[in-house]
Amino acid sequence: MSSNYPDVNKTWIDDNNLCWAAAASNALAYTHWNRLFGEPSAEEIFTIFKTESDPGRQNRGWRAHLAIGWLLNDYYHLGVPIAEVVQDRSPFDLCLMKYSSPLLRAGGCGIFDIARDKQHQFGHDITFYDISVISVTPDPRAVRSALCVDSDDNSTQTFNLNLEYNVSSRLYEISLRGESGFIFGWTAVQPYPVV
Repeated sequence: MSSNYPDVNKTWIDDNNLCWAAAASNALAYTHWNRLFGEPSAEEIFTIFKTESDPGRQNRGWRAHLAIGWLLNDYYHLGVPIAEVVQDRSPFDLCLMKYSSPLLRAGGCGIFDIARDKQHQFGHDITFYDISVISVTPDPRAVRSALCVDSDDNSTQTFNLNLEYNVSSRLYEISLRGESGFIFGWTAVQPYPVV
């Protein structure tokens, strides 16, 4: 694995519900927002989420964008406007490619919120670093795959997640580790501004 793509993996000891923490940790390290608080690695950030945040201490699900805001402004008290760091997105935003391509080329990344069914049950978060498209049109069907890491796969390898846009439901359908699911939301994480 390239060190350019952080990939925190859960230990499955008091962290089986902390995919949000792993994805947020990957994103903060990759986009260099960790420069604001001493440049800890993604694994070190994950430990903070696991041991210091209420959902982390209780091994509960949470939203990655809320976790990033908590770390920057409640844990470190940095007073960073969260809109400068993350933008929470719905799958119904015009299309993934329109928002992601420029952000990813500039050093940003994203976090997919995945559900196993359309009622958003059995949620999971994974980090994505790049997307591939088959055309430059602003059609969501042009997005074919995303370069991802997953805290549940016990691997430090990136993989391409195939995305199939369902026109009728307006959702990206996926298969992750042999199970089908849907992207029901995502977070765009901006790159840390270089002055």
